[in-house]
Amino acid sequence: MSTAPPTVAGHVLPGGHYLISPAEAAEIQHLALSPREGVHPAHATIISLRSLGVSIGGLCELCDFDLADGPFLGELSIEFHEDLQTDIDYRVSARIDGLTRHASRQLGWLDKLAFSVSIQRADGHPVSDLSYLWILPRGQST
Repeated sequence: MSTAPPTVAGHVLPGGHYLISPAEAAEIQHLALSPREGVHPAHATIISLRSLGVSIGGLCELCDFDLADGPFLGELSIEFHEDLQTDIDYRVSARIDGLTRHASRQLGWLDKLAFSVSIQRADGHPVSDLSYLWILPRGQST
């Protein structure tokens, strides 16, 4: 595989909205075995991936990648500007920062998909910024 990956850098995803209910917050706290009150910080990843405006499969399709081939998380960076809360309508915006192709000894060809997600309150105040790097294995070169 020597062809370049699709040109998707700068592509803006539709984004969406997300409201954390008190029941959902309690469920995530329970699953995380967290003794803290309120919304667990892990909720930022849930909000970001559920509110891209496209499914994970749809995101992979933009990169000409089949979800069944198993994308995996390479890196994740999360910056919090304030704690997440229940019963707030969060706005989510996202964009693809880049898609680059690399050769790997163990995985063959792989693409590195970088995308950013911003979570804001309805008034535009930033709440959290997430930067993802996903690995999309393409298989052995031919």
